[in-house]
Amino acid sequence: MSIFSKWKKKAQDRKYGLILHNEKPVFSSFGKNIFASDVVQSAIKCISDELIKCQPMHVKQDGRSLEPQKSDISKVLEAPNDLMTCSDFICKIVYLYMTQSNVFIYPQFDFYTENGMTKRKLVALYPLAPINTEFAEDEAGSLFVKFSFSNGSETEYLPYEYLIHWRKDYTANDYLGGNINGRADIESLLKVLELNNTLVESLPNAIKSSYSINGIMKYGSVLSMEKQKENLEKFNALLAESKSGIVAVDMGGDFTPITKDIKLIDSETLKFIQEKILQFFKVPLCILQGDFTTEQHEAFIQHTIEPLIVSLGQAFTKALFSERSSFGYGNKVVFFFDRIESMSTEQKIRIIQELGGRGALTNNYMLSMFGIPPYEEGNVRYMSLNYVDVNIANQYQLDRAKGGTTDNEENTGTDENT
Repeated sequence: MSIFSKWKKKAQDRKYGLILHNEKPVFSSFGKNIFASDVVQSAIKCISDELIKCQPMHVKQDGRSLEPQKSDISKVLEAPNDLMTCSDFICKIVYLYMTQSNVFIYPQFDFYTENGMTKRKLVALYPLAPINTEFAEDEAGSLFVKFSFSNGSETEYLPYEYLIHWRKDYTANDYLGGNINGRADIESLLKVLELNNTLVESLPNAIKSSYSINGIMKYGSVLSMEKQKENLEKFNALLAESKSGIVAVDMGGDFTPITKDIKLIDSETLKFIQEKILQFFKVPLCILQGDFTTEQHEAFIQHTIEPLIVSLGQAFTKALFSERSSFGYGNKVVFFFDRIESMSTEQKIRIIQELGGRGALTNNYMLSMFGIPPYEEGNVRYMSLNYVDVNIANQYQLDRAKGGTTDNEENTGTDENT
């Protein structure tokens, strides 16, 4: 049964949705595949490799506090559908986001009645890859979307408010990300990709040209084809036997070398072209090559990854929660990015030194930072007695000045330097 079967019912009369620049809101995906470029593939993989470190969660926000919720939404976020893990799901939507500038995710709900009220339960999330998207609205002004796919199938009109729509470069078009036509704005990128492809293909041609005609052997008299072939074979044999590269010929022949000036692409030019491609995806060359400093990686996270995390969470929240549930009760979806996974060993050690001694981290968590498996009874926290509660700091100092002992020292039998 199709995941869209819920909406296969008699359609109401709908008209095309209003659009500010007065064009019909029917959009087709761009036909040229930028993913054919290995540089583009590598750039997108750099982004998806970072984003799969995120843990999407349903939380409730109270002030600055976020409390995780055990709900059907949390369960589905961990395993979106029968075909994908959470990492697979994120990789798929990142690919669609980068190549199509629009990601449509269909939330599959089970609707049920409880206490006379219709409620819904999220059971799966499916990323869609339509080749055609059609917007329409009914007489009440509600917006609907109809999708067509490459296999010839199409959906009924789906309520837009139920769909998760993650847009890239949401500027010129009223409904979609990308350019004015709702397509990925890749015209400038295609020019650079074409140039890069031309340069790469020119390398084999340059190598082949080095094995082409290197000189002309001229004889003073007219020779038959058989005699020319015989003399050429003799000349090649002399050339093969010569170790110095100098061959002596008789007066009957005159050899004229052909000077070649073969131009190969210098590394700086190739680097420049690759960086132009990578700029489109905000991925530095050092990240692509895996040869980056801590500061460069942190800049990549802040400049490229964090804005994607924020916009992704907002897109999920808007579709999965009503305005009352979101703003009134603080429900939202947050993609928590594990910055620990992206840190160097030196940074992790500094964190343990600063937080481990304050009782903020368990032993097992500190082990997991280095890929070491946990041990039984390792979920304990230890803190140094060199620290004291700020609320009793003054009294603590007075007691120490009087030569007395604090209640903590009497209970633990340890001194302040333990």
